[in-house]
Amino acid sequence: MQVASAGLPCLMVALTRLPAGEPLRQEILRTPAQVLYLLHHSESGQIVGAVLHEKPRGALPPFVKPRSAPQ
Repeated sequence: MQVASAGLPCLMVALTRLPAGEPLRQEILRTPAQVLYLLHHSESGQIVGAVLHEKPRGALPPFVKPRSAPQ
């Protein structure tokens, strides 16, 4: 089907680090060419992760992996 996506591996890692039973909300944002799936904590609204999908045979915008936060 040739659907491009970005962010899925990072989202899967973030989900495995959450405590079992952690309540999350999913928001789905659509444009004619793309769909964004955003997962966030129900109460605080803090974003857990997101996945961007492009329609078949479309190209996603360039994705730059964020740097690790300073510790």
